[in-house]
Amino acid sequence: MRVELWVTGGIGCGRRARVMPTTIRRIVAVVSAVVLVVLVTSPADAVSQVRPWRVVDLGIDGFAIPHAINDRGHVVGEIYSPGHTRAFFWRDGKLVDLNVGGVESAAFDVNNQDAVVGYRTNERNEPRAFLWQNGRTTDLGVLPGGWVSTATAINDRGLVVGSSNVADNYGEHAFLWRNGVMSDLSNEPYSGARDINDAGQVVGSNGAGACYWWHGQTKQLPAGAFVATGNNAFGAITGIHYVSGGLQSGFVWLPWGQYIAIPKPPSTDPAWDFLTPESINDRMQVVGSSHLGAWVWEHGQVTILPSDSTDAWAFDINERGDITGLGSSRHAVIWTR
Repeated sequence: MRVELWVTGGIGCGRRARVMPTTIRRIVAVVSAVVLVVLVTSPADAVSQVRPWRVVDLGIDGFAIPHAINDRGHVVGEIYSPGHTRAFFWRDGKLVDLNVGGVESAAFDVNNQDAVVGYRTNERNEPRAFLWQNGRTTDLGVLPGGWVSTATAINDRGLVVGSSNVADNYGEHAFLWRNGVMSDLSNEPYSGARDINDAGQVVGSNGAGACYWWHGQTKQLPAGAFVATGNNAFGAITGIHYVSGGLQSGFVWLPWGQYIAIPKPPSTDPAWDFLTPESINDRMQVVGSSHLGAWVWEHGQVTILPSDSTDAWAFDINERGDITGLGSSRHAVIWTR
C-alpha cells in the first residue's frame, strides 16, 4: 500500500519525503494529540483553566485595520486617511515607517523575520504586490500579461502568495513568488491565494470553491466550502462554508479528510447569523468575526472576545495565542492572556 503524508514543520523542507513507518506513527500521534485537545476536552473545563482575555490598544490615530500578527507580537495593516490608505508596521509599541511608496498601500502579512507583504500603487496608480524587509521594498511584479497584483501572505521561508490578473483576463489568478520569480498556481479563470504554511501548502479558492495547492496540484475541499482563509503547520485548514438558507459559517478541515463545522454563537435573529473564520494557529485555535463580534474557537467552543461593539473583528492569531483585530470603538487592538 502506498502511503503519502504531509511532512511539515521543517521536516522534509516542504518536499514530499519518504518517511519510515515509525516516524509516520510519531507524526500522526502528534497531530492526533493536538486534535484531541480540540475535540475531546470538555469546553467548560478547558476554558476554566485559562486566564481571561485582556485588550491592548495599539494606540494608532485614525482608523487602522490590523491584518496580521507574528510570533513576536508585531502587527501590520493599513491606516485610512482622507484620500488614501497607507501600510503600517507596529513593533514594540511604535509605528515603523515602511515607506513603500504609492498613494495607496496596505500590508496583509508579516513573518517571524519581520518581512512584510501587501500592495502599493505604482506611478500609473495600479496596485502591485510588494515585499518589505530591513527597510528595502521589492516590487514582486505581475503574472504574464497582467498589470495589477497583491500579496496576501508570506511564510518563514520567504515564499509569498497572492493574486494577479493575466493577459486578456480581468479576473485573478493565484500566484506563488519564490526567489524573484512569480508562478501561476492555477489555469482557471479565477483563483486567489489567502495563506501559506512553512511547508509550502497554499490555501485559497477557485471557481469550484475552497481549495489548496500542493506540489503542483490543486485539491478541492468538500462541497459547500466557499473559501479557505488560513492553514497551519499540520496542514489543518480553516475557512468559510455555506449552511442552510445561504448563511455562512466556518469549518476546519484536517489533512486526513475530517471536516469539522465551527458552531455559530446563538442569536435572537437567526436570519442575520454569520461566522467568518480568518486564521488558524498550530494550537488549533481559530479566530474571526460574527454577528456578535470578534471570536476565538478553542476546545470546541466559540468565545466572543471582549469589546464594546458587535463590529469587532479578529483577523489573525499567532502561536502564542495573541489575536489582532478591531476591538472597542473600532480601534486596532491585540487580545492576549
